[in-house]
Amino acid sequence: MRHHLTLGCMIVTFLITATAAIAADRNPTTHPAATQPDRGVPAIKQLLAQLAADNYLTRENARVSHMGLKRTELPALRDAVRQYLPLVPSQVTVLREIVTQVYLAGDLYVAEEDGRGFLGVHLPEERSLLIVERGVVVVSRLPGFCAYRMLQDGDVLLSMADGHGGAIEFGSSDQLKDAVSSAKAGDTIHFEVLRQGQILSIPITLDQKPVNLDKQIAEFTARRADQANDLWERDFAPLLVETLG
Repeated sequence: MRHHLTLGCMIVTFLITATAAIAADRNPTTHPAATQPDRGVPAIKQLLAQLAADNYLTRENARVSHMGLKRTELPALRDAVRQYLPLVPSQVTVLREIVTQVYLAGDLYVAEEDGRGFLGVHLPEERSLLIVERGVVVVSRLPGFCAYRMLQDGDVLLSMADGHGGAIEFGSSDQLKDAVSSAKAGDTIHFEVLRQGQILSIPITLDQKPVNLDKQIAEFTARRADQANDLWERDFAPLLVETLG
C-alpha cells in the first residue's frame, strides 16, 4: 500500500520525525497498553453499542476508545460483534479500520534512536495545494500509529501547546514537523484541531518511528496491510455477511 496521494499534483509523503529508546539491533518496541488488563466482552459490547448512537460525539468517542483496545482484546471484540449482530451502518463503516488499527498498534517493530516523537501523518508539501486560512491539513494517516486513532483525514492542525501556557501555530508542514520533532516519544501533546467546523483540543501521545521507514515505507506498509487484511478476512468478515447482505 502506497501513501503517495495526488491532489491536483503530487502530494509527497510527510512522516513526522520519531523517537525510540531502542536501536536496530535491540528488542522491538513495546506498548504501554500492554500493562493494562484486558476488557471483557460485556465492556466492549457497550462500546460497540455507542457506535450506533444518534449523537456524533458519542460515536466518535466510541471510535477512539475502540482504537485503544489491545491486540489481545481482538477475540473479545469479535465475540462482542457476534453477539450484537446485526450491526447498523455506523458500526459497520468503522469496524474494519478499528480492527486494522488495533492489530497494527500491537505490532512489534524496531524503532529509531533519535529520541523524537512520531505522529504518523501525510501532509501536503505545499500550502497552496489545499485552501485553508491557517494550519496544516491531514491528508491521510499511517495505520497503527497515534494519529490514526486520534485524528481524522481532513483535520486541520492549527497549533500545538508549547508546555509553557502558550501555543506554537502552524503555517506550513515544515513548522509542524519542527514542532513535533522537538517532543519525545511518549510525550502527550495537545493539538488545536479544526474538524467539521469545530475547534477541538486533542491530546495525542506520540509514538516511536520505525527504523528506516522513510526508505522502506512501501514495503513496511504493504506487509502490515496484508497481515491486517488476513486477520479481518479470517475473523471478522464472515460475521458481517448477514449484516452486509
